[in-house]
Amino acid sequence: MENALENANKIAGNLNERLNAIKEYFKAINVSGKTIALITIAPGGGVSTIQTNSKYSFIFDKTGMKYAMPKPEV
Repeated sequence: MENALENANKIAGNLNERLNAIKEYFKAINVSGKTIALITIAPGGGVSTIQTNSKYSFIFDKTGMKYAMPKPEV
């Protein structure tokens, strides 16, 4: 149980850091919208996931998120 709670805390911390990085990035490029979509990638996510990464790859580059394989060419 301790390991589960420790892992959950790490995951929450990582998510919080990434959300803050996204927020700061959008502030820096003067985006004033109030809505954000989170793109999550499961292993073996499929073609549509990789197409999403290709279209919005800047989000992953600027926030340190991991790419689905293969990393799209920008």
